[in-house]
Amino acid sequence: MKLNDYFKAFHGKISLNSGRTQRIKNAHKIWKDLLKNDEELKDYYEKFYLQGSYATSTAIKPINGGEFDVDTILVLDIDEKEVGMKPKDALKFLADRMKTNKKYKDKIKVKDRCVTVDYKDDFHIDIVLSKPTDSEVILIPCKSDNDWKETNPYGFKEWCKTINYNTNGEFCRIAKMIKYWRDTKVGKDTAPKSILLTTIIGENMVGKNSDAESLVETLENIVENIDNIINEETDQPYVENPSLEGENLARDWNREKFDIFKIKLEKFTKDSRDALEENDEDKSIEKWQDIFGTTFPSQLSEGASMAKSISEGTAYIDHSGHINRNIGTKIPEHRFYGEVIHETKR
Repeated sequence: MKLNDYFKAFHGKISLNSGRTQRIKNAHKIWKDLLKNDEELKDYYEKFYLQGSYATSTAIKPINGGEFDVDTILVLDIDEKEVGMKPKDALKFLADRMKTNKKYKDKIKVKDRCVTVDYKDDFHIDIVLSKPTDSEVILIPCKSDNDWKETNPYGFKEWCKTINYNTNGEFCRIAKMIKYWRDTKVGKDTAPKSILLTTIIGENMVGKNSDAESLVETLENIVENIDNIINEETDQPYVENPSLEGENLARDWNREKFDIFKIKLEKFTKDSRDALEENDEDKSIEKWQDIFGTTFPSQLSEGASMAKSISEGTAYIDHSGHINRNIGTKIPEHRFYGEVIHETKR
């Protein structure tokens, strides 16, 4: 069954709550102000913006209350020859400037492509240093080989935004659900990274009138096309970044990991189709719970349950104006959830 209200509740449970969202916004604003006004950075500062799952509206809550990461891009207009900075030097320079703020000094670490601020048992913010080009493509450092690499996080965000718009918001919802399945049912060693999985979903997205239908048909599309991911010449996965020609988002994913993931994905797809086609509501709920675990609700909250009764025409209104499921005048079945009607003043 489609179980629209149950999927709505499930989506709410796996999405970042308002408290976490506000902490992300606060952290982004704080570092934007600090970096933009730093004495040695302000002459190079161009932009500081969010990227990754939060920016594409596909972020989910960490499993078992773990940390979540906030990905950001800092664009500094530094000329390598003039300033004399290779990636290692640039990352150290950024970290040193950030550490001048005593409040965050002990929370800052330099990684391969970014500087991380650890907020301890809550989240960490990854600040990726980058240089601009003549297009929306930027250059980010790779400390391991001390070179600059092309990437296009803004273009990827816009790509996701377009797909979500074309599917009436279903893309972001389905991406979260598949990511949740990945995090709970696929081992970390074989699971595709978020940007890779999001791309695979986006390229196979089918937007329908319900989450359940969108999920099942998108999964079936992925399974039908998944073998195309393997490059015939190298026998390794290849998924091109839709916003940067020639970049393989599956470069850290090998054939063995792909094969294991494919087997689990095929079962996920088959089980989802079975749950969708189950006509008994209780049995359908049980089947969706077998897929997603108890995070998929076994029952609705009182408010959601009453809204469901009203939409199905199984609710009543008594003489005192109270809505219930037993006595009074039956409320006709409807699907109207409110629409603003603007009247033209005469």
